[in-house]
Amino acid sequence: AHEVILLENPVIGIADKVGSCIVGIVLEYDYYSFFGNQKATQEGSGIIISSDGYILTNNHVVATDSNMYDNIKIKVYLPNSEEAITAEVVGTDAQTDMAVLKIDCTDLPTIEYGNSSECKVGEMVVAIGNPLGMEFAGSVSVGYISALDRKAIEAISRIKEIVKDLYSDFGRPSIPPVVLFK
Repeated sequence: AHEVILLENPVIGIADKVGSCIVGIVLEYDYYSFFGNQKATQEGSGIIISSDGYILTNNHVVATDSNMYDNIKIKVYLPNSEEAITAEVVGTDAQTDMAVLKIDCTDLPTIEYGNSSECKVGEMVVAIGNPLGMEFAGSVSVGYISALDRKAIEAISRIKEIVKDLYSDFGRPSIPPVVLFK
């Protein structure tokens, strides 16, 4: 008979450790269409990167054209909270699809930074976020680094990207940048 050895799943530990650093982001705005004034929202997630309220997210989560939209508001939801916190955009970069937000909070949990130059093909990648909106807050997805140092598909020439299987799970999700653990 073969002995069965049960190993603890490392993803559980990662989700426990990082989950408190993942926030929900809701962008609300008004626009005018053939049908008159309309209200719209778009949703995504981000990662708390400093205890004083800086949040890293994808640019496409918060990008709007202020010439086309009115009453633009960005709201952040901390994990396990239904209270909206108003956020300001600190900076964006459409080319790398990154944005930084700021909320007026202190003593927030933050992620632990790693060194992406130490990544290797085949390493596990875990993403935690809201891939299809706030109803799916805290969703966990696992993939593997399938390649390194490939140029991004969308004609981004100034950055190199870690190509990961993770994107195949949700298409182009509004999830926070991937958190890597060794």
